[in-house]
Amino acid sequence: MGKQVTRRQHYVWRHHLSAWAVDDKIAVLRKVNGAKGFWTNPTNAAVERDFYKLPRLTSEDRDFIQRFVASLSIPDDMKEFALGWMMPSDVAEQSRRFLASKGALNSKSQRAIEEFEIQAGEDFMGTVEDMGLKHLDRLRRREASFWHADEDAAIEFSYFLATQHLRTKRMAELIATGQSPAMDEKRARRVWPILRSILAMTFGCSLFTDRSRWRLRTLRAGGARRFITADQPVMNLLSAESHNDMALYYPICGTLAVLLEHNENISLVDNDELDDPLVARLNQKLYDYAHEQVFGSDLEYLRTLGVPSSPSL
Repeated sequence: MGKQVTRRQHYVWRHHLSAWAVDDKIAVLRKVNGAKGFWTNPTNAAVERDFYKLPRLTSEDRDFIQRFVASLSIPDDMKEFALGWMMPSDVAEQSRRFLASKGALNSKSQRAIEEFEIQAGEDFMGTVEDMGLKHLDRLRRREASFWHADEDAAIEFSYFLATQHLRTKRMAELIATGQSPAMDEKRARRVWPILRSILAMTFGCSLFTDRSRWRLRTLRAGGARRFITADQPVMNLLSAESHNDMALYYPICGTLAVLLEHNENISLVDNDELDDPLVARLNQKLYDYAHEQVFGSDLEYLRTLGVPSSPSL
């Protein structure tokens, strides 16, 4: 029997959501008028059928991706590596053509190829999650010194954080609905799984190579209020008007959040110990940025979000 195929795929890491669980349940509030919210197991939250399924690229799609990679300001060897993200899709399509040419493309072989397309991205995301787990555990112990002291850990965490930022449904929808006439929504949806991997690689590499100019902090909710998380758990707290306008905020449990910010910018968070009003403002900002849902360990509190009661950061 072949490997089981995961059809229900998380676009927010299930382990991340589990940090807010109370008796194995997390509170969920949808961003719609009149939503009352509900409790569910993290297994059932931020999940979509076949979310990471590999696309079937057309020749025009491949040309678009090649032009996109050529336009990036990265070394040639990285461009070559970036183009390799098309390989799994190419392998699936080449297998179809080869089997068809031999008269062997039957229902069983087609199903096997489709299962590969469904599972490949899911397996890779699991590899990234496993890679980031030890660094997330460090941060939950408020140990952030690895950022400057350990190159291997820093590059892994950079890639992990970039992937968590880009893997979500919100990012997929932004790409699909915000393109120029040169790339319609259907093409955007096909090429995004490839571009997502390319951008995570280049974004993570950029953070790592320039990390001497970035500070990694852990923020603690020091009062009664707790951090929430969302279906877009990593967000930039700054308006990206220039290259370094970035402060990546990532809550990692109800009492702790990570902030990666550029040394040239004035921090929006003065202290690492946060009072309730500042935690509430960060929660409101994350709610506003979320795509469809927010999560936490206090359903009554989640219900108060969406009606701003505090000044913005």
